[in-house]
Amino acid sequence: MNGLKFFDPISQAGYPSLKISYITEYHPYWLNRSSCERNPAFDDNSDKLLRLKENRVYAIDYFENLLNEVYQENWDGCACMEIPSHDPHNSCNPVQIIIKKIVNNHNLFDYSGSLIRTKMIEKLSKGGRRDIGIHLSSMALRENIDIEDKKILLLDDVVTTGNSLIAACKILFCHGAKEVFPLALARTVRG
Repeated sequence: MNGLKFFDPISQAGYPSLKISYITEYHPYWLNRSSCERNPAFDDNSDKLLRLKENRVYAIDYFENLLNEVYQENWDGCACMEIPSHDPHNSCNPVQIIIKKIVNNHNLFDYSGSLIRTKMIEKLSKGGRRDIGIHLSSMALRENIDIEDKKILLLDDVVTTGNSLIAACKILFCHGAKEVFPLALARTVRG
């Protein structure tokens, strides 16, 4: 592993640009789903990301190991939490499992499940809207979670536009977070 890579999503009106870290690339399986054209760039990392979404143990272990390899000292003492699922009733988020494992290896605090989805949004991988407003209106910090003056390590499985991470950062800063480190396990690369 060569370390973290960085993604600077396109700023939107009223939202500052944010540097998002990611570990590896995700190449979607289909170049064109309607014509059944498979993506020749689809690789082992991409397959493992799909298996992560299925809660496969070997994929969870794989991404836990990648995260351990790129761990940054400035993350020490962070409250570690994840972007919630598109479905507020989904209680099986594999990123939560990774968080529960990495807090045992590092000086991190388990805040998994602190960000919640307040209403269902269409799954982004199936064409759901990706604008920041959708995330701001459907995501919240769980009641009685105190993040005042805390550093946050914010994890997501995959980043495409960065809008869910940007929205979550805005919510966390509004609740007093001192610093937020947005990190995706993978970044979607098309073409």
